Amino acid sequence: MRFRLGGWAVAGVLVLTGCGVDERSDHASPAVELGAVAGLGGPELVSARDTLPPAPSSATTLTVLLTHDGDATDPGLDAAAGALAQRPDVRVVVVVSGTPVGTATTMSGFPVTVVDAPAEALVTGAADATGTTPDLVVVGIDGTSTLGGSEPIASAAAAGGTPALVVEAEAGEVVDHAAAAMQLLEVLDLHLDALLDEPAAVHRLTVPSCGAGSLRGRLDVRPTAPATPLAASDCTTADRTVPGDELAAVGAGYAAFARLP
Repeated sequence: MRFRLGGWAVAGVLVLTGCGVDERSDHASPAVELGAVAGLGGPELVSARDTLPPAPSSATTLTVLLTHDGDATDPGLDAAAGALAQRPDVRVVVVVSGTPVGTATTMSGFPVTVVDAPAEALVTGAADATGTTPDLVVVGIDGTSTLGGSEPIASAAAAGGTPALVVEAEAGEVVDHAAAAMQLLEVLDLHLDALLDEPAAVHRLTVPSCGAGSLRGRLDVRPTAPATPLAASDCTTADRTVPGDELAAVGAGYAAFARLP
């Protein structure tokens, strides 16, 4: 076990914490108060922030390196940053790969460190650039039309001893980043011990974007074979059969949580 936090209900997650990132790629900076960042009330997480009660205080901090395979302004990265910032026990360090710039932020203004490193070296490059050692790497929220396949950032993190969680939302006419962000919070609340167990592993959370109906829940399932096309999810089906793998779960309107081999 690398790290252990006391469990508490996801309904208690709302207090903002600092985000320890630098605005440049080659120096670490002290944590800044995310509550002071302009534009925090992004539309994708408004309902979550407005309906959840304040979280209890916590003396324990989990350092999370948040990244993905896109740029700093991707809405999925912004949604994930907003979700993680709601946990008082989490310090968020947001890093993306690219050409270093003087200042970079997400859509809502969360500071981002840009590191000149490929996906396979992004975690070590981020640690060097920010001066932080993460307890967990979160990759996402990325839209996806396939399941399985290579997870280079997460795989490299786990190979180096840091567990990783990949968060994906079904790509479609509308990508439901808000649903994926709320599922990310619940997984951290309910499955944190499993995520942080040694040896370091990669887990994947894939959330359907329900065009009609609503998310039916979350299932612990087997991983799907690499590069499997993801059919449009049906969140209104009357079929009560419990799916056993990622593809079937997402297709039936469930969020799928799987440990990757």
